[in-house]
Amino acid sequence: MRVGFVTIGQSPRVDVFNDIKHLLPKDIEIIEKGALDNYTEEEINKKLKPRKNETTYITKLKNGKEVKISKNKVVKLVKVKLDELVKEGVDLIVIICSGEFPEYDVEVPVIYPDKLLKGVVSTLHVKGVLGVLIPGEEQIPYMRKRWLKIHPEVEVRAISPYRSSLEDFVKVGRELSSKGVKFVVMDCIGYTLKQKEALKEGLGPNSMVLNTRSIIARVLSELLS
Repeated sequence: MRVGFVTIGQSPRVDVFNDIKHLLPKDIEIIEKGALDNYTEEEINKKLKPRKNETTYITKLKNGKEVKISKNKVVKLVKVKLDELVKEGVDLIVIICSGEFPEYDVEVPVIYPDKLLKGVVSTLHVKGVLGVLIPGEEQIPYMRKRWLKIHPEVEVRAISPYRSSLEDFVKVGRELSSKGVKFVVMDCIGYTLKQKEALKEGLGPNSMVLNTRSIIARVLSELLS
């Protein structure tokens, strides 16, 4: 089985696959593409930065730097990479970003992590406050609206997966716990499994955390094993 992965940043996403490779089926062939692969950092900052009132997506470059890009622009670049993967004969595609994307017209199945996260939260019918972690402060109004469509009470916190320490995640967990939060969605592919553990430490006993990387890997394992 040939599986294509599209990041909204630059490929390869070694950080993602090193974190979840133990969860993936052993016999899949992974083909990676990045929406920003053909752009230099200077070009990204000049052409793709979000303008005022545009939705911001945050991702990672090959050099490890965090970069902010316009959602409106990146959704078109993602489609180009999806089409390339189809031409290369993949059987399945995963968008490795938990942001919202249109339902692309492509000839193979596409996994949208955004829909996975929302589906799990909707299925659980969690009472009380839902916690949501996102990478950037400027995303808070948009993300709050997005998650209030799924759950009536939401606490959103911004914490970068690329620049924050594990202790920062413990602190955020404690803050959310003080607000009565027991269930948290880590709404970015950048959040690691170690960051999830640190968050759970701060949240305390009987807490539940949904990590984007982990759910992608486990769904793939279920589908392809």
